Amino acid sequence: MIEGALWRKWVFYNIPLILFVFVLLFPFYWMIITTFRPDGELYKPWNASSYQPFWTNNPTLEHIKYLFEETSFARWMFNTMFIAFVSTIISLFCGCSRVMRWPGSTSRGPAAWEP
Repeated sequence: MIEGALWRKWVFYNIPLILFVFVLLFPFYWMIITTFRPDGELYKPWNASSYQPFWTNNPTLEHIKYLFEETSFARWMFNTMFIAFVSTIISLFCGCSRVMRWPGSTSRGPAAWEP
């Protein structure tokens, strides 16, 4: 009886969970593997005899060097993180104003949100 329960747990819980996690994580694997793939392998036709879509034979850091040295990626990333941080802080204050009264306030949050 215990063996049957263990088998059912694997078939109906663990195997679908493993497949689900694999499907969710595969795009991240694909992004990482193509980051380190040289241009020659990146643009190889899919029907070439030496085509390996899921592995790279000669990993390189050329694309990462190009990203940081030739583009404004570092500045863009800083701007994005700054805006995300500031908007998170602002939304926290707006959300908290609905729940708690700040010293000196007469209402709970902006008047447009009051029912």
